[in-house]
Amino acid sequence: MKLINKHIDIIKLIIYILLLTTLLTIFNLIFNINNTLNSFISLILISLYIFISNINNGKKITDKAYKVGLKRGIKTIIILFILNLLTFNIYFKLTTLYYYLIIIFISILGSIIGINIKNR
Repeated sequence: MKLINKHIDIIKLIIYILLLTTLLTIFNLIFNINNTLNSFISLILISLYIFISNINNGKKITDKAYKVGLKRGIKTIIILFILNLLTFNIYFKLTTLYYYLIIIFISILGSIIGINIKNR
């Protein structure tokens, strides 16, 4: 039980990614959108979720915000990398690196904003 409580943010992220993937797949089947737009929508929605969750997490932390944001960003990237490997996509592209860097930046920014809101 302690393990689940400690990693509840990771569990929520995995559930969010799976739900988002399902919804985007259904949306793609109905409207037949191209892959680039689908990837962009996925990036925006995952970044928005990470940003909001890190703002909420930043209100609770006492450490340096950039360290906590960096740790959460790296955890998120590891989860996305594992999910990427599970889909048998073993090629690492430059766009994937940009995607991961954006997620780390958004994670750090969310934590910094969250701790600044707490200090007001």
